[in-house]
Amino acid sequence: MLHYCKKCGRIILYYDFEEVDRICDFCKIPVYPIPEEFVASRSSMKEGVREQFIDEYIKSSPEFDPDAFARRQEYEVAHANDFNESMAFYNNSKAALAGRAGGNPYGVECPYCHAANVRKISFLGRSLSSGILGLGSGKIGKQWHCNRCGSDF
Repeated sequence: MLHYCKKCGRIILYYDFEEVDRICDFCKIPVYPIPEEFVASRSSMKEGVREQFIDEYIKSSPEFDPDAFARRQEYEVAHANDFNESMAFYNNSKAALAGRAGGNPYGVECPYCHAANVRKISFLGRSLSSGILGLGSGKIGKQWHCNRCGSDF
């Protein structure tokens, strides 16, 4: 269920089964459920009503702090990269687990064809390649070989 902070305008999703204090993680004050007339689903607001909701419920609240509202928006923009990095880590971890479940003991996926059929390039293989080809070896700095598309990464 969506909740909002009357001071900074932060909108937070809490699930009904969560036994947590419903407080704004930015202002550290209690948050309130968003009225049903603005809610499309448990996790989203209806199209085109966000500004109306902000004007009617947040900016008209006696607790509203314009400075906190502006700082929160800057904070969310600055920390959007943290969220994207967390999601990338999560997706990579999920792919690694899927690879392990599919018989790939390394949990590594080819970045080019996304196959889990990879093998580790041995130290001996890298040494021979760089010994024969020198600095022109394609295996310098590579750890994995894809058995499907033949790329080294």
